[in-house]
Amino acid sequence: TGAGGITATSGSGAINLNASVNQAVNIASGTSTGTVSIGGSGAQAITIGDTGITTLNVCAGGTGAKTITIGDVTTGSSLALKAGTGNFTLNGNVATTYTIGNAAQTGT
Repeated sequence: TGAGGITATSGSGAINLNASVNQAVNIASGTSTGTVSIGGSGAQAITIGDTGITTLNVCAGGTGAKTITIGDVTTGSSLALKAGTGNFTLNGNVATTYTIGNAAQTGT
């Protein structure tokens, strides 16, 4: 209880949490309101899930409003959404507006 923290650093090796124990790993769960950062300012590849069947839920629970931002519009960012044979669904509230592109869009 109280204020505390764990800092784990590695000079050149990996740091693994729950590498093979098959237990849940919770980060900032409960009533935490702190920022959770994954990755830094350097060029990185970040993998969530691996070769097994993976379900990723982002902001799926509760009643509060959620905003998910991926990438930015000022650099060479790109976004690839891929769906195999499992279908692709984009679903919103009846009042949702869907915008693709903008007035400055000149590509195809």
